[in-house]
Amino acid sequence: MNISEMILPTELNNTDKYQRMGDSAFDTEDKVFIYSGGKMSQQKAKNRQVYLTDYAVMCGALCYTSSKKNHKKIGLAWCRTAYSRTDVEDICNVSSFIIAEAECLALCPVMCVKIDDFISLSGLHINENQRDGNITATIGLAFPKSYVGKELSKELDSLKQQASLKKTGAKYTGFMRQDGSFVQNEEYEYNGERYVYTEVKKHDIDSAYEDGTPCHETGNFAWAKVEPITFRIQNWKNLPTSINPNGKGKATFVELQSEWGIISGIPFYPKTENTTGTMWQNSLCRAYLNGYNSHEEIERGNGNKEFKATENFDFNGKGFMYEASQQMMVTMQKQSLDELGIEGLE
Repeated sequence: MNISEMILPTELNNTDKYQRMGDSAFDTEDKVFIYSGGKMSQQKAKNRQVYLTDYAVMCGALCYTSSKKNHKKIGLAWCRTAYSRTDVEDICNVSSFIIAEAECLALCPVMCVKIDDFISLSGLHINENQRDGNITATIGLAFPKSYVGKELSKELDSLKQQASLKKTGAKYTGFMRQDGSFVQNEEYEYNGERYVYTEVKKHDIDSAYEDGTPCHETGNFAWAKVEPITFRIQNWKNLPTSINPNGKGKATFVELQSEWGIISGIPFYPKTENTTGTMWQNSLCRAYLNGYNSHEEIERGNGNKEFKATENFDFNGKGFMYEASQQMMVTMQKQSLDELGIEGLE
């Protein structure tokens, strides 16, 4: 079974036309989402720090260094709740908000997986994060993450110029251009690993990667390694003993939030003059994360038709879940061919 089929649709309570929660007429049902500001305010301060992947920095994330000893980059990430008709709440150490047009915030996707399906995942690994004590899991999803360093970058650049690097056919969304289109960054395979040739949009002079290397200048390209997405298990204490030996067994699903801000350069809604643009149902983030055509999804009843925004975002057959599961789908195809005794895919 494809992992996207294992993810449960989650009923979400969203802000209404007055930017208030509680009106069920504005509820949506989505497989992939981001937390509300209220949900984030209930979390410990350490979990309101958004650590950024180098790929997010390459895509334009605002960032600063967490400490002199720790080069990890901290930034802001979108919440799905509106603060006003132009501003949306964001994740940081304190409650705050930012204009919906901003392109410098990251995304921390959230999803829920049924207990039995979670246990059966072939790519499942559960670990305790030594940095903050959170229990984390990888579930077979992967995304561009770390800058590869100067030496490997030179080697990959040289091989690419010689047309000696193998394209996998996979592409990953990058930042949104001024014309509303999105950068598409191509993936290559080298020595059994996957790397993405990433068009860079540097946010400011403080932008840098986790190893301390300054971010490449806007318009240049950088190499990011594709790595498993690490998720925090948000309901660890309530899971059954089959997963958590000390669990209370109250939960029927596993709730996962990405540990890192995985991508930036995607505004919540690109035009603040639209008075319904800060509603989750209309957001670019929702369309990208779920692979929706925004208008079609709302017309199907998953959203309030009366408040459908002007701009439509079409991510049918693409978007986050498609991109993050590309390699898993290729692996499944190869396994199927092997079982049939057919030589694997090139």
